[in-house]
Amino acid sequence: METDMKAVLISSRSYRSRSRNWFETLWFRATFAMMVGLTLVTAIASESSLEYLAGQLFLLLSVYFSLYILSDKPLINPIQVVVMVFYWWFGIGPVVTSAFYLLVGAPDKVALAQEAGRESLWIVSLGLPLYAIAARKTLHLLNVKKAFARFLMPREYLFRPSTLLIYALAGLSAKLVILVLTILGIRGITFINFLGGTQTNIWWVGVLNSIGDVFTFATVGIIFSLVAPSRMSPLWLKGIGILIILLTLVSAFTSGWKSAFVIIFFYIICARVSLTQRFPWRLGLAVLLGFLFVVEPFVNFVRIQAQIAGAESPADRKEIFRQALTEGTLTAKRDWKEIQVASLFRGIYPLAGELVRSNTLLNGYWRGKTIAWGLQILVPRALFPEKPVANIGNFFARTVGVDIGISTPENYDYNVGVSIPFEFVGNFGLLAGVLSFPLIGLFWALLCGWLLSASRISSHPFSPLLCFVAITMESAFGSFLAVLRGYIIPLIVMSFIWILRKGKL
Repeated sequence: METDMKAVLISSRSYRSRSRNWFETLWFRATFAMMVGLTLVTAIASESSLEYLAGQLFLLLSVYFSLYILSDKPLINPIQVVVMVFYWWFGIGPVVTSAFYLLVGAPDKVALAQEAGRESLWIVSLGLPLYAIAARKTLHLLNVKKAFARFLMPREYLFRPSTLLIYALAGLSAKLVILVLTILGIRGITFINFLGGTQTNIWWVGVLNSIGDVFTFATVGIIFSLVAPSRMSPLWLKGIGILIILLTLVSAFTSGWKSAFVIIFFYIICARVSLTQRFPWRLGLAVLLGFLFVVEPFVNFVRIQAQIAGAESPADRKEIFRQALTEGTLTAKRDWKEIQVASLFRGIYPLAGELVRSNTLLNGYWRGKTIAWGLQILVPRALFPEKPVANIGNFFARTVGVDIGISTPENYDYNVGVSIPFEFVGNFGLLAGVLSFPLIGLFWALLCGWLLSASRISSHPFSPLLCFVAITMESAFGSFLAVLRGYIIPLIVMSFIWILRKGKL
């Protein structure tokens, strides 16, 4: 085992040495230069406020410095993704959206896209470097201590195909047992709305459902093998990877989950970047256009039809989506001027801006309510039967969402995300929002660095999964922790598999 681990670490160091200069590559710096130019052009063309322009330029400088701090690791890893996703929400979002509105001739929307969240830019700009410093120091400490989850570390660069098959069978077996129980009338998990919200009523069924998530780890590992050079994984495993992708897309279109479409390609792109140290621009553009022109308008249209039809369960929703597919709604022609560019950015920017405007340096109007609520929902219902429903996103919609006019106090179906730092702003004030960034950096680097190891955090086959989990920081603090809690049982199962296979992963 020790000899094999040395081989992995040597391979990792070699990989890192040839790719550590991604920060200095032409494509990376050209991308930054393009964003500077686009920011200036859109701001000048729309006569935006000086505060907005200064905030965007300061944010660009902050992101550049933060990525420089994290450039000691190859692209791409879950630590770097946090910096990138905050710039996606707060920098690329308002700039690209306002540029689109300029093109379609909607000046009123341009001003709103730029100014609605300008106050939030300073919180993010101050916080990201603190996050990067805390994360880098934490990873360095883990590397010095050689602390990592050995039960997740493959002996070679990739997992053995047999290991991935065992993971997949473990997850699918649990899912099959739940299906059989449902047929027998044992429903330990109930749906609370037609969009798929669930509540666990029988604890051991909840455990089985969590074991089923081992299949997610298998999926990510197989996709990593799929995009790897042919000499590194067998053809039949790549075939399984292609089959998983196709089945996922079918499921996404027949169930109306936009995220399922995005997630599977996100895994592919992350794996590809990890292996090549280059962004697959053609694939990324194809996914972007497919989402904007096909997936997003199709799903939104049919969801409205489902609500009008009174769909009350996921089964009802799936039937309506299947019917829409047979009617050709998916392939209907769309006018490019009607695409919802803003949907790419989750609406976080204006919500964050309103939270900054509505709270003071040291006080937040929620006074810790959503943080306490989030901690309560982490307790299993078997131990806390009266725990509140995990609909914090709806609470955001009925408070700050009402303030900016995107929801009403009576709307209990709409959920929004404000991101964890701005949830802290709403609870404890602006300073807490800034200070939450280094705390997130410490916690997130500690978790990812241990699970993937500091030396392989960018090249571990499970890195794309944690890269996606990083994006869920858009949700409430408690909801994000609930996502992490959901991986505890799968990790326990995989540790047993590691023991049974005597460490040969």
